[in-house]
Amino acid sequence: LMRLLPKLAALLAVINVGVLSVSATVDPDTGNLVRTIESKGYTVTLEPCPANVEGWMNYVSKKMVICNHSDLGSADAHDTVRHEGWHIVQSCKTGGDLAPVLAKRDDFVHFVQSNLPQSMIQMVTTSYPTDKQATELEASTAARVMTAAQVMTALNTYC
Repeated sequence: LMRLLPKLAALLAVINVGVLSVSATVDPDTGNLVRTIESKGYTVTLEPCPANVEGWMNYVSKKMVICNHSDLGSADAHDTVRHEGWHIVQSCKTGGDLAPVLAKRDDFVHFVQSNLPQSMIQMVTTSYPTDKQATELEASTAARVMTAAQVMTALNTYC
């Protein structure tokens, strides 16, 4: 536990700073984030996907897919890299399983409710199975409020 305290403090500092950011944005550090993800052993590819999917992860094969049906320079594509990158952080923190990084319920609820519009919370809770909702809500929030550099810091902290 004592070894994890500095990592948790660093992550909370990243999250607290990130709350000041705004929704989906083009981030000049997205390329560096992709390289950091690749340095952790993941392959990042562009592939066709269903119209309502922006990206996905396969943790067994360590593959991140960014869907190529949208403009790769768009804010949504940058947001997708941060979102899927946050799922890697969630996986690394738990040793392979996906679980929210913010383990304390009050911290998690505050982070999500303070930063995601109710319509997005409702979309996640109606689109995903119950056991996936917390990780999707946290990843959606992280992608919305954190910069690529902040996600890289979390990746380097946990992975």
